[in-house]
Amino acid sequence: MLGSDLLLKNIVLIQKIFKETKEFSEKENDLKIIINFLDKLPNRFQSIGYEAVAMVFALKDLEAGDELKFWSYYLEHYAYNHSVQVHIGLGWALAQKRQSPIKYLDNLDPMLRWRVVDGCGYYDGFFRRRKTLKGDFVLNFTGNELQAYTLGLGRSLWYITKGDVNSLTKIISTLPNIIHASLWIGIGIASTYTGGLGLKHFQALKITAGKYLLQLTLGGSLCIWSRVKAKTIKNTIETPFNLNQSNFEVYELLESKVPSNHDTLDEAFFVWLETIENELKKHIEIIDY
Repeated sequence: MLGSDLLLKNIVLIQKIFKETKEFSEKENDLKIIINFLDKLPNRFQSIGYEAVAMVFALKDLEAGDELKFWSYYLEHYAYNHSVQVHIGLGWALAQKRQSPIKYLDNLDPMLRWRVVDGCGYYDGFFRRRKTLKGDFVLNFTGNELQAYTLGLGRSLWYITKGDVNSLTKIISTLPNIIHASLWIGIGIASTYTGGLGLKHFQALKITAGKYLLQLTLGGSLCIWSRVKAKTIKNTIETPFNLNQSNFEVYELLESKVPSNHDTLDEAFFVWLETIENELKKHIEIIDY
């Protein structure tokens, strides 16, 4: 099933916002002017602009050495509400430079550091599609690194296929089974973020996910959590992946599952995901094909 006109328009708009914001921030040195530019972006997709600026600042840092000086200052003083996208933007920069993200992770928030690897996966999936879809990355990443990387790859697949369920199925079938669950989390994040899916498209996506409906729902919930945090979403029901809860209710549910020791727990992000999955099992019926 092909994406709706609204979905396609949203994807075009998202890509336009990223490109124009990246180009603007590459030429502008005054951070306050850049933030003013971001403030004027469409609220729904404003975080994409923050992600683009994060990439630009991270590239400047990487060109100067190993310290993330500009990127860290931007995150701490101007972009904390968009921290998920800012970490993804760092991943874009590292992937463009073909640098491993691993050596940077220890100095980042355990709840957010893995979104850097997610950003690498998205970049490779979108811009190095042929090589990435051969599955070569499985040789480069293992465990948590592989799961985070394939979250981003799953997000990229949604944009590559423009939400075409048949194309998604075809591509996923060529990739190793070990990463299918995390791919579907990524697809859940991306499909919820772009929006624009009609009821029939939602139903087709849920059926296609099959036994990975739990992961699809988890991804949609993660997207809502980050958008409520960024204040770019209203308190409506955005994702009907069998979750009849408002956006703010989803946010509170996920917030309540954040590990109490998340500041010091290296695997806090993955512990959080597992806890959320266990909670979501109470709300959805898994389709097993």
